[in-house]
Amino acid sequence: KFKGGKTSEIDEYDNSILYTDFFISSVIQSMQGEENAWVLYFSDHGENLYDDDRKYWGHGLPSPSRYEVEVPLLIWTSRGLREKNQEKLLILEKRQNSPITLSSLFESLSGLLGLSFIEFNEEKDFTSKKYKVPQERKVLDVNGNVIQYKDMK
Repeated sequence: KFKGGKTSEIDEYDNSILYTDFFISSVIQSMQGEENAWVLYFSDHGENLYDDDRKYWGHGLPSPSRYEVEVPLLIWTSRGLREKNQEKLLILEKRQNSPITLSSLFESLSGLLGLSFIEFNEEKDFTSKKYKVPQERKVLDVNGNVIQYKDMK
């Protein structure tokens, strides 16, 4: 455990992140020898950690914050896939700080793997040059109400 004045909630959260990092690292390590492998990770939710003047803690609050809905996305690829997909990976690298939505994940994974289907939309594929940053992002609160991301704190 972390020591030194942090609240126990933050200590617990930090420890969960350490374990998640260990787990992801273990999965990637197990894939190192594979020719055509990739690992995708994204969190199902973020966490409030007393980040602003509202002093929220946790997630799943009736009025969600950006801290709850902004989640990391990690894509690791094996050497073989990197060599086969250099252009797409360069696009991803340039977009590493761009907003995306997980609703674009299906098209993006399909694009990364070179798959297509009848309703495939390159504008939703964040590995494509034709990707369009979502102008409107929506979030569901715990009661099923739609909230505009731009209105969240």
